[in-house]
Amino acid sequence: MKLLIFLMAQFFFIVSSLALGSFFPDSPLPKSDPSLIGGAKGNGALSVPGLLRESKVKQIQVTEIEFNARIDEVERYYAPVYRTLGVKFDLQSDWDDPTISAFASKDGKNWVIQVFGGLAREVKMTPDGFTLVLCHEIGHHLGGFPFKNETTASEGQADYYATQVCARNLWSNSANEKALKGVAIDQSAKKKCDTYWDSKQERDLCYRISVASLELSSLLSRLADAKPASFLTPDPTEIETTLKFHPNAQCRLDTFLAGSLCNASFDELLIPGFAPNLNQKEKEIEALGASCSQYSPGQELAGRPKCWFKQKVNIP
Repeated sequence: MKLLIFLMAQFFFIVSSLALGSFFPDSPLPKSDPSLIGGAKGNGALSVPGLLRESKVKQIQVTEIEFNARIDEVERYYAPVYRTLGVKFDLQSDWDDPTISAFASKDGKNWVIQVFGGLAREVKMTPDGFTLVLCHEIGHHLGGFPFKNETTASEGQADYYATQVCARNLWSNSANEKALKGVAIDQSAKKKCDTYWDSKQERDLCYRISVASLELSSLLSRLADAKPASFLTPDPTEIETTLKFHPNAQCRLDTFLAGSLCNASFDELLIPGFAPNLNQKEKEIEALGASCSQYSPGQELAGRPKCWFKQKVNIP
């Protein structure tokens, strides 16, 4: 009887995770739908579809101390932002929980993020990669248009926000050159950072974000049993309808890179396209004011990638 109850609980957890998507797959995904990498519980999430296994990694890169430090860093910056928006930033964490997952949801004015130690202990997860996970979840709350439902940013937009806004907020005043010491920077990404940014400080920040993006995308590729994502092999797909749920790992890496190259100003006290009285075109125009356009001459790589985003408003 206890076994039956346990299995039923697991089943309903899985169904709730898949209902709006999740982020980190922990089992082979259907070959016909590799986009199911990741997702959302309640409103948005990075989770493993149906997998709650304990990570068995022997040499983890994210220790419990680092896990808590990264969460504290995010709370220090974002709790006041959420408070100014009139909502509570409820970041819940459990190092001992083996679930390989992170979730974003909303309960009235209580905007929740849940993250678990099983995810932090996963192979290839790094401290900066873990920060991008937290940034992705915040992106579901604050990233704005395009949405996966009425109030929650789509998975692609959450990825874009993670590097365009959140990582930049957290690391702009950090010793990024020191953080990169001894780290191999992908030369293709470095060249793009050098093209899009002028100052050494901006370039170092872009390098750091690119390294974290590749680390996280390597984990996504491994969990999806897919070819490793690379800055040298951008996804050539051009979709006809914007995806609400996760693109493949390569497309997600392209999105992380695009966000790191975008220099548009993002006002976090105005969630783009969030106002209920706006129509779809008005939402997209407002969002383009806070992001980079696919039609900006010389800035195409900074726009949201065509492998998941269909830009309908032709403005630079």
